[in-house]
Amino acid sequence: MRTRSTLLALTLAPTLCAQGAKEPPADAKQQLGAFFDAAAARGLFRGVVLVADEGKVFFERAVGDADVGRATTVDAPFYLASISKQFTAAAIMVLAQQGRLGYDDTLATFLPELPAWAETMTLRHLLTHTSGLGNFLSADLTHEGLTNDTVVAHLKTLEATELPPGERYRYSNSAYLLLARVVERVAQTSFRAFTTKEIFEPLGMSTAVFNDETRPSVPNRVVGFDRYGQESDVPHLTNGAGGMFGSARDLWRWHQALFGAQLLRRETLDEAWAPMPLNDGSRSDYGFGWHVHPSEKGLSLHHTGSLAGFRHFVFADLAHERVVIMLTNGGDAFPLPQMATAVTNILRGRPATVPKPALIDHLFAFAGSRPNGLNAEVQRVMAEAREDYRVSEDDLNELGYALLARERTDAATCVFKAAVDAYPASANVYDSYGEALMRGGNDEAAAANYRKSLELDPTNDNATEMLRRLAQRLGQSR
Repeated sequence: MRTRSTLLALTLAPTLCAQGAKEPPADAKQQLGAFFDAAAARGLFRGVVLVADEGKVFFERAVGDADVGRATTVDAPFYLASISKQFTAAAIMVLAQQGRLGYDDTLATFLPELPAWAETMTLRHLLTHTSGLGNFLSADLTHEGLTNDTVVAHLKTLEATELPPGERYRYSNSAYLLLARVVERVAQTSFRAFTTKEIFEPLGMSTAVFNDETRPSVPNRVVGFDRYGQESDVPHLTNGAGGMFGSARDLWRWHQALFGAQLLRRETLDEAWAPMPLNDGSRSDYGFGWHVHPSEKGLSLHHTGSLAGFRHFVFADLAHERVVIMLTNGGDAFPLPQMATAVTNILRGRPATVPKPALIDHLFAFAGSRPNGLNAEVQRVMAEAREDYRVSEDDLNELGYALLARERTDAATCVFKAAVDAYPASANVYDSYGEALMRGGNDEAAAANYRKSLELDPTNDNATEMLRRLAQRLGQSR
């Protein structure tokens, strides 16, 4: 089956944040340059990295192409995906500073057309992902050209939220889209126009703009690609949860404003970065648009962004005005958690290792250049060279489906077989192997693998359905 255990699990951030900071070594800039040169040579980074310390940028690098035949530059705007949320939160904070709304106002105060659940949900709940709302990206609302209006129309049909407000943290793109709608209702202008006038223009963020159904022009913007080199660009016209374009340099200008409390007052930021109390008395570590990490060394923040071919990571150590920004446009090809760890180690004077290349990328390239030798190469790598690559069940599963999508059934079958051999306790790999065998006409072997998948996971409805279909096909062929 097409499953993946995580989308972008950057779980390193709390570890990075908790250890504090010290002055970078004198050769940190040279080390960072050598590190990203080596990573680029291995195909592990394409995009822009910017590193600042004590309020000054001391390293930035653009690697690879923004589009076919056009190189990326350090001031090129990317689609920022969920990095946008901190700017949506900032729009709400600007309105709060102007006295036009309060964080504990209910959503129904501004959007009375929503169902009754909006009457007990506050803006604070929406800001901190404790609203109990689900995620519209999980509700089949992913089609190209999707707008805020379509999502709000869907939310109007919900009779109840998935959890009571304040019950626990649950990441919700729906919540942040509704916050954008609140801004529009209060400000009586479009979300794009409000953020441009109240945030981007005052801070000199010249490449920053929110997308919407007007499709604003974004000159020289970076285009997204998947890890296999196919274009995978911005599919939606929604904003609030995502939707913002901006460059690494503009994100640095934003951080300078945060450090200096230029746009948002210090007391506003202190409230925004405070952990959120939950109904049971515990606290969530998500503030207003940021994951927050308080420690005895000071407060640190981070956020990620992931949609289509874009994967981003932003980290800020407030006490030392240290910022790491990595914006990429190659899908899941780049190991951002390991890259962020390495960058932080360099800044702390610790050893940094360039990550291993991913087996999925090696095998995909091999399948394109020497397809007849793929089976032997898979067997060689798994038996003799597995330690030379990053290998995971998810990656092998993804590669198999990428090959199936390109009608490379024999190659996909070979990859799924390698996954079965490497992860024999996983129901999912047998299900995927069964699908490839079924696609190739090997129905009896397919049935055997679906039965094995069902044995390992009796709740696998897909395997049950495939076995029913295979029984019909096998019966008809006899």
